Amino acid sequence: MLTLKNVTKTYPGVIALNNVSMEFAGGEVHALLGENGAGKTTLIKIISGAIQPDSGTIAFGDQIYRHMTPNLAIQNGVAVMYQDINLVRPLSVAENIFLGRRFGKIFNRARIYEMARKLFTEYGFDLDPSISVSKLSAANLQLVEICKAISNDARIMIMDEPTAPLATNEVDLLFSIIRRLKEKGVTVIYISHRLDEVFSIADRISILRDGCYVSTIKTAETNRAQLINKMVGRTLSESFPPEPTNWGKLSSRRIILLVTASRRSILNCTAARYWALLG
Repeated sequence: MLTLKNVTKTYPGVIALNNVSMEFAGGEVHALLGENGAGKTTLIKIISGAIQPDSGTIAFGDQIYRHMTPNLAIQNGVAVMYQDINLVRPLSVAENIFLGRRFGKIFNRARIYEMARKLFTEYGFDLDPSISVSKLSAANLQLVEICKAISNDARIMIMDEPTAPLATNEVDLLFSIIRRLKEKGVTVIYISHRLDEVFSIADRISILRDGCYVSTIKTAETNRAQLINKMVGRTLSESFPPEPTNWGKLSSRRIILLVTASRRSILNCTAARYWALLG
């Protein structure tokens, strides 16, 4: 169980998180939604120890912390998959998975290759541990990131827009891996603007808006319209002006005003609303 209580983070002129309290249960896929700037990135950076909150606490089970560090986060089983893959391209798959760790007094490449193969077999990954990661597809790069987390005994895996670079069949593979992690008791915090994916994979959904916690809902008890309403704070209706029945009777000035209004409606639609509507 991961619990955040009254977490606040401010920057000059900006309240990134405002007294946020949330809970993430063990063995669940928990989606985190919100528009751009809602506070999602700040929240995951606080959980992973990348930044420090101004106030509030983070608890892993019964262990409560006021200040988290990257090492403490790793010790408590936190692993983060950011949108930018963090791998060393010239090294092999196995070398990236076990980078920074020693097994014995001398480096044993054959041993880490064998450990990587056992990991791949357990999760059904079709990867060659000896190949350079520079030769891998986007989907396989993500598999290597997941294997790094698993090999570190990750119990809380945070995935930030993990399907952005993936094709449809690769998304299906990722979802099967997430379900396997869930079966093993791993908590997956899933951040995405794609609502169809959220409804496919998440057990619960938490929403942030303007740095504030809005609510947590069971996925089976909500729908797209309710989620969008909670993310933007109002019901989204058609943005375009109604189409006139007879354009021929309108003056050229009136037509220009209508077209301009439509263009402004499009430009005022944020990226988050765009993706939320498209799924």
